[in-house]
Amino acid sequence: MAELRAGLKAVSGSTKDLRTAHRRIGKIVEQGSRAGAASGTAQQQRAASTLLAAGSVKGAELAIRNTSKVPFGLGAFLGGKRPQFPEWVGNRWDVLAGDGPYVIAQQIRTREPEIRDAFTEEVLTLFALIGLEVS
Repeated sequence: MAELRAGLKAVSGSTKDLRTAHRRIGKIVEQGSRAGAASGTAQQQRAASTLLAAGSVKGAELAIRNTSKVPFGLGAFLGGKRPQFPEWVGNRWDVLAGDGPYVIAQQIRTREPEIRDAFTEEVLTLFALIGLEVS
């Protein structure tokens, strides 16, 4: 990935295309997680709007935000030590092994092939942008 970042900087002067590609991957997880939250707990249903995909040069990200309308967004998906939340999931996960945030980890696990294919397409597009051919 370091070579890809360097190539993008050389061609376009920035890594915006890489961040955009990662955001597209994050949107797959965001949309699936929002849909999955619709069949989750009442808190997860209300907190679905707090999920927001983003992209950085290092990868896709999915933020869980607490908002004034939904102050329990983090607790709905990560759990907590208070009785109104499911059990705390911790902060170190192996999502493919079944660990991680409620609803979100399940979406990543079940949509892994789709995420992998979309990531491959995005990277191949970026390679073409900087003039690299992949056989």
